[in-house]
Amino acid sequence: MLIQRQFNDWSQFASTIESRIGETCWHEASTRTSSWYAEFSQTGSLQDAVDLVRNGWPEGTQKLIDGLEAFDAGRMVSPVPTIEWDVAGECPDVAAYCAGIPEHMATQEFETEQSSPLVSISVNGAAAWRIDSSRIIRYGVMIASHVRALLQAGYSPRLDWCCALNGNGRKNYLMTVPLLERGETVDIDRIAFAIAHPSMLRRAMFAVAEIEGWRGLGQSMGSVMNTLPAEIADDYDVSLPGIGSLSAFMDTDENAKAAVSPYFNQFNE
Repeated sequence: MLIQRQFNDWSQFASTIESRIGETCWHEASTRTSSWYAEFSQTGSLQDAVDLVRNGWPEGTQKLIDGLEAFDAGRMVSPVPTIEWDVAGECPDVAAYCAGIPEHMATQEFETEQSSPLVSISVNGAAAWRIDSSRIIRYGVMIASHVRALLQAGYSPRLDWCCALNGNGRKNYLMTVPLLERGETVDIDRIAFAIAHPSMLRRAMFAVAEIEGWRGLGQSMGSVMNTLPAEIADDYDVSLPGIGSLSAFMDTDENAKAAVSPYFNQFNE
């Protein structure tokens, strides 16, 4: 059974995380303040994470890498009809003729209009506890850098952050947060936080799991799923996996680019 928590927008997500502060839940991972957890999540408290959710992560934006693939948006062309009215034309407007309007004949012409290509992208933010926060950041920065390159090329993306957990053997859990809707004003600081900051998972997502009562075996929330369920992943043009085994490639920017770029190769064809 797949239990889903689908947020309508980023504001709803932020309000939900903030509501966790001061509340007692079955698990307290998101609210831990030890020095180890501060390193683990890269924030000192859940309130610090809420501030990032609300305001974005400008420092993360500064980490984004320029000079990636110059994606070709290959502008989509569609016909747009226009109607010209005159005393002669292809077909009459009977009402205009009866009203005595001389220009009652219509001629329909088509012009071409360019529009931004649409693309849907999901980013699986799942990461096991043993994965170092610096590797999560590098992986996320590389993904966000590719997303920004698509935006600069003229693509109009729908971008979702997802995280799937394998529960107690009978239940799986999936959280989906919209980061960018097509045509929406881009908040790159928000995207940088959501995709590249460890607190998106290790505080914000954990807070949701605590509120929702998502349980794995024992006192755990479950184990991370590095790939989304097929019926979910198939809804996207690009579905980035959880860092999982890719963490071995997150030691340098060059290796990270080599690991992430293939997921975006279709935009270079």
